[in-house]
Amino acid sequence: MIQKGGDVDLTYFLKESAKYFGFDTADMTKSTDTKMFMVIDGNQGVTSMFMEMMDKKVVQKTKLKASGFDSDNDSSDYTYTKVDSKTIMGYECEGFVSENNKTKITFYITDDVPVSFNQVFGANSKSIPKGFNSDWIKKYAENGLMMEMVYIDKKKSKNNMIMNCIGLDKIDFSIDTSL
Repeated sequence: MIQKGGDVDLTYFLKESAKYFGFDTADMTKSTDTKMFMVIDGNQGVTSMFMEMMDKKVVQKTKLKASGFDSDNDSSDYTYTKVDSKTIMGYECEGFVSENNKTKITFYITDDVPVSFNQVFGANSKSIPKGFNSDWIKKYAENGLMMEMVYIDKKKSKNNMIMNCIGLDKIDFSIDTSL
C-alpha cells in the first residue's frame, strides 16, 4: 500500500474456499519486540489478534458485526463504470471505477485465482448499490481477487493511496493458537 504517511506491506493469508483469512501486521507495528497476526473468521464471527509482546503471548478476540462491513456512507450517489482491462502479475483483470463528488476508486479484479475475500465477507448481489451491475458481483462471487486499487480523495489528497498485489504465492502456513 502506497500512501502519503509511508508505504506499508500487508501480507494476507488466504485459503481456497475458507471462510477466514489472516494477515501479518509486522509492517504496521514498527516495533521489534512486538509481533501481531490478525485472523478474521466469517464462520465464527470474530476477529482474533495474536500478539507476542516482550516474550509473552496474548490473544484478543472481538466479535464481528455484520454492519461493520457496510459503509457508513450512502453509496447511492456513486457512479459505477467498467473501464479497460489490464494484466497484473500475469492475470487478466477487469477494471472498474466507483466515483462520487468526494472520491474516485479505480480497481482491477481477476477471477483467475483460487482464493478470494468473498468467502469471508460474502458477495451479496441483493444489497448492491444503485447503478452497480449485479453481473459484476456474480462473476467474482467465488474467486474474485482485487489486484490493484487506486483511491483518490477529491477533498483531502493526503488520504490518497494505491494498493497493489505484488505477489501471490502458495505456501504452507499455520498459527500456533496455544498460549
